[in-house]
Amino acid sequence: MRRKKRYAIFRSVPENLPPDAEFLFQNERGYVFRMDPKTAEQIRKKADLISGSISKVKRYRLSTTRKSRINPT
Repeated sequence: MRRKKRYAIFRSVPENLPPDAEFLFQNERGYVFRMDPKTAEQIRKKADLISGSISKVKRYRLSTTRKSRINPT
C-alpha cells in the first residue's frame, strides 16, 4: 500500500519545518513541500494551500476570481 502524503505551498520557507517535510520545487505561488498528513495538520495555519493532489498544487488558482463573481445575463 502506498504511503499517504500531502503537498503544501508556503510563501516563504518556514523556519521550524518538521524533519519529514521534503522540498519539491518552487513556483510563482511559493515553495512546495511534501509531508505526511499528521504534519500537514500541525502546520495548516502557516500554509497557503494543503492538498493531497500534486496536480491541484501545480494548477493552484484562487477560487474567488472576478469572473466567478459576475453573473452573466
